[in-house]
Amino acid sequence: MSISGSTYADAAVTNGTSYYYIVNAVNSVGTSPNSAQATATPLSLLQAWRFANFGTIGNNGSAADTACPANDGICNLLKYATGIAPFKPAPSLAGPGLSATNNALTLTFNRIADPTLTYSVLASTDLINWQSIWTSSGSQNVSGPVTVTDGSSLSANPAGFLELQISY
Repeated sequence: MSISGSTYADAAVTNGTSYYYIVNAVNSVGTSPNSAQATATPLSLLQAWRFANFGTIGNNGSAADTACPANDGICNLLKYATGIAPFKPAPSLAGPGLSATNNALTLTFNRIADPTLTYSVLASTDLINWQSIWTSSGSQNVSGPVTVTDGSSLSANPAGFLELQISY
């Protein structure tokens, strides 16, 4: 590959993958020796969020996926995936909402555009047996509100539960 100038931006990278670079200069006099190898690993969107909010990219301590630094019962991974600031307590948030519409349960939440996430909504009538009724991942993950409606009729199944799961 030939680059003109003194800077190079590699736009064809995958977040979380390490890349190795060795460079040299070429001019009318000749070619310089190779540089020492340089390594770069672009941050994933989740790592960048962790760094911006916690000063670390590690999935540990108060930055862990399962941590709840606002002590409101909403873990970091759910807050990240729904665009909620990690230190704001739940009462001041417009988080996932459950309602009954047209004789069916609906779950409304915000989704972010991170293709590495998988959003799943599961339904149950007894809190023991769960069935996946909706998923989103990859290029389907576009920013904005999502409303998922359970296909079961509330009059046929008066006990109904919906759960939002996030994984990567």
